[in-house]
Amino acid sequence: MRPCRHCKEYWRRTIICITCSISLICVFAGTARIFSSKDLKEKMGYIGSNFWRIPGKIQERGILETIGIVRTMKIYMFSAGELSEKDYTTGFIEALNALEEGNSTKDRRIGTAIRSCLRRGIITLQDYTDAGKWNEEMKLAEQMGFVRRITEDRCLIMQDVKPCFDLLDSGQKRRARRLFDSFGEDAFSLEMVVATMDYSSSTASAYLHQFTLLRILECRKKMYQFLVNPKEHPEVFEDVA
Repeated sequence: MRPCRHCKEYWRRTIICITCSISLICVFAGTARIFSSKDLKEKMGYIGSNFWRIPGKIQERGILETIGIVRTMKIYMFSAGELSEKDYTTGFIEALNALEEGNSTKDRRIGTAIRSCLRRGIITLQDYTDAGKWNEEMKLAEQMGFVRRITEDRCLIMQDVKPCFDLLDSGQKRRARRLFDSFGEDAFSLEMVVATMDYSSSTASAYLHQFTLLRILECRKKMYQFLVNPKEHPEVFEDVA
């Protein structure tokens, strides 16, 4: 039986709910816009384990929303309301502008899609103009630091942009190692890469462009140079046995 509003049990439960809700907000809101039911249990201990109704109570007040389920874990996000470009860093907006103004159709498609979803702070498969390229291109967007993958069809748009080198795949790491072993920290051109490695001009150009987007390389006057090295950024390069 649900306790009435005038009994002690009702107010006891209400006070517990409010106290735990405040604790939840203090633990997560200042550090992350999203968290999982697993995070709730790990960071809030007994409270997180036993007061599983708390997220629902906060959701009722429009503070929190469920945005997905990953491996049976619920994923929650603090509702920030409608965002504006002022909520994103200057670096994020400048990087987004560069994508939209780029020569690559892929870059422009990624940039335009993210731009169209800035107010919501979430980009979904349904928002993407070419659904068949969603996985590949959101993988690149996540590596560049624009988004964080939440579920297969939904990504959180970050408010600052920073490359996520730990998300590089084995092929990217292998290519970075080959390039660094060939040229080290010296400047090199597309033609030099084609002459040194077994890549066609178009393939080499695509790889170099991707590494420039990921800020592994910089490009000035058609000359490329590494911004990272194996000693300081081992996560970028394939391990040498």
